[in-house]
Amino acid sequence: MHRATLNIYEEFRLIDKPILDSIFSPFLISRQAPFLKKEKYKHLLEEPQEIYISSAWYKNNHYMWDTVQDHANEMLNNFEEHDMGILAFDYLLSIYHGLKTKKQIDKERKKTDEITFMLEYENIMFGENANAFFKYEMFKRNQTLKKAFYPLKNIDALAKKKNPFDLKKQDGEIRVVSVDISAVAGENNDNSVIICTRLLPSSEGYERQICYIESFNGGTNTIQALRIKQIFNDFNGDYIVLDTQNVGIFLYDELGKIIYDEERNIEYPSYIYSKFNEDDEDLRKRTINRNGLPVIYSIKASAQLNSDIALKMRDTLQRNLIKFLIDSNEAERYLSKAIKEYNESEDPEIHNWYEMPYIETVLMINETVNLEYQIKDGKVKVSEVSNARKDRYTSLSYMNFFASILEKDLVSQDSDYDFVFSYS
Repeated sequence: MHRATLNIYEEFRLIDKPILDSIFSPFLISRQAPFLKKEKYKHLLEEPQEIYISSAWYKNNHYMWDTVQDHANEMLNNFEEHDMGILAFDYLLSIYHGLKTKKQIDKERKKTDEITFMLEYENIMFGENANAFFKYEMFKRNQTLKKAFYPLKNIDALAKKKNPFDLKKQDGEIRVVSVDISAVAGENNDNSVIICTRLLPSSEGYERQICYIESFNGGTNTIQALRIKQIFNDFNGDYIVLDTQNVGIFLYDELGKIIYDEERNIEYPSYIYSKFNEDDEDLRKRTINRNGLPVIYSIKASAQLNSDIALKMRDTLQRNLIKFLIDSNEAERYLSKAIKEYNESEDPEIHNWYEMPYIETVLMINETVNLEYQIKDGKVKVSEVSNARKDRYTSLSYMNFFASILEKDLVSQDSDYDFVFSYS
């Protein structure tokens, strides 16, 4: 059996601690050079060593942060013995040595969210603050989905190709496309976010499976309505969840039109409010085509409704009734095994296309755990920190709220679980 005098754990945060402690560490032995067995050389015996290498990660419920703290304390308290040491580098060192440029780092900062930049470039471990309403562990334990859904590429849709990434619709399954809209383009403005969710029935309610997330930077209502209809059609959706309180009402108007898709050579029907919004007189008045497909669930957010939405989102997470795509690092390994094109291609655009739903999932989780909350007049208000965004959270939480309405008919009346909604 092979043994080692030095173990190097690359990206050790991805290795389960029981595996480290029970398998890898016991492999360590002191160096077995013959001369060290002689009495006069025993003082030269070498201790086996371990090197842990990783980018920063989340503090909460992960052994990495405890390991870092233990090593740092040991280094400071036993400095003369040099038993342990810790080194931490951030992006400034890579700029100093010419590995990256300041302009390059600035571009990366704009492309990613605040938490990801902290972890990947600033080497800062992230932990939720005291005012965090959603905890990272709520998401991490539910990141179990490996297979993502992908909409058709326009060229494949034009050729009438079958979508190889379609997910078979199960008996009783309901598919929801939720949208948070941004009316203004520009990198300093919010993104528009489209989330595809499978609602799979169970005895406890619908299990929400978040199988696809797409974000893009604004654009006209016409362009955004077209993209929503493309995804809704490819996903074989049943409902669209849309905030119609502000600028979303203009997107509702566009969705209500029959749209011809030139790039796919297909005509999409009109989409109008669903049966859940039949009492909304404003929507009825501005709906021109009453023969459109009744698939839109309209949300008109208020302080009370936003509070209900946040509470329901937290409750769903705590009950593990929602599943997310696996972490982007794990996804790369999965994609290499599962998708031939990804494994064989060296084209970064192809890799980015396949990795995008997983990366968007990470960004969504980061956005959500970075939200702070306060309680005022009996209502919960979640809000962004500094220049952070919450468009992915909004799309996710609106979908979840709608799912909770649908599952009222799914869960038996004698269930121990009860949740009261207030719309006042």
